Amino acid sequence: MSKRRDPLINMAGGATSGMVAVTASYPFDLLKTRLHFELQKGKRATMLDTTKIIAREGYQTGFMGIRSAGAVLGFYRGLDQLLPEAAFKVLLRFLVFKETENYYRRFVMGDETGKAILPMPAQMVCGAAAGFIETAIVVQPFERGKTLRADFHSPYKVWGDKFRTQGFGAGMRSIYTGFGACAGRQVGNQAISFPVFYKVKELRLQSTGRQDLNNFERLGFGFFAGSCSSLVTMPLDVAKTIAQKQQGEVTQGTLQIITDVYRKTGIRSLYTGLAPRIGRVGLDRGVGFLAYEYIVELLESLKGKGDK
Repeated sequence: MSKRRDPLINMAGGATSGMVAVTASYPFDLLKTRLHFELQKGKRATMLDTTKIIAREGYQTGFMGIRSAGAVLGFYRGLDQLLPEAAFKVLLRFLVFKETENYYRRFVMGDETGKAILPMPAQMVCGAAAGFIETAIVVQPFERGKTLRADFHSPYKVWGDKFRTQGFGAGMRSIYTGFGACAGRQVGNQAISFPVFYKVKELRLQSTGRQDLNNFERLGFGFFAGSCSSLVTMPLDVAKTIAQKQQGEVTQGTLQIITDVYRKTGIRSLYTGLAPRIGRVGLDRGVGFLAYEYIVELLESLKGKGDK
């Protein structure tokens, strides 16, 4: 059963769980991104070959003179772009989703307790709203920066050159290159993962008679919800990576990228990197839901003690 929570607690739980989840799942994200880079060249690389390349690059670079450490940390290239993104993104995601749910309960369902369970279509709308807002404010700039970093370009140099030589408008266009595909992916992700997670949670609690999930169930159901959203939005994720890698004056749109990939390497290419993306998004949602629920429950218990 849902319950109404303090927005500040939702924000704190979302921010912390976002950073924990992205750190756990980032190597899968880098592997997926590099596989998409090869698609742009008209190639279909294997996961094993790409993994070896990433490890070799990290080994050659090293870390504080230690090559073996570099081989491991090479899988975290670009994490600096996603840690702040994850904190603000998940903060916004849970805040917008939960508050939109509360508005729906109050004004559509007439529920003032914050406990009514929304129908799945309403949850999808709440998730889609969360996905669009997080993309417009947070996800797009950091995802664009992560993609440039994974391609061995400094996002700050790329954007700075645009602002300095072509003005404010060109600089902002550079930051928001690939926004359409990115927004489509995030809207789809949240419109699917939130309703799936909470529906599976509802069914499980009904079957067991318990009041809440255990940590293993939170992790497993979150992974399942993330996997479902990955299957549906994978073509948009391929288009997002290729779109955000672009740096020229003329850039391709989402539909054009998807068409070109299909023409060059076939329909299967639109699902290139699906396995690591399921690993990335599944872990992100599983760890994210687990950490979020744990953190907000901890904060609520601390708040309750402080109010006494």
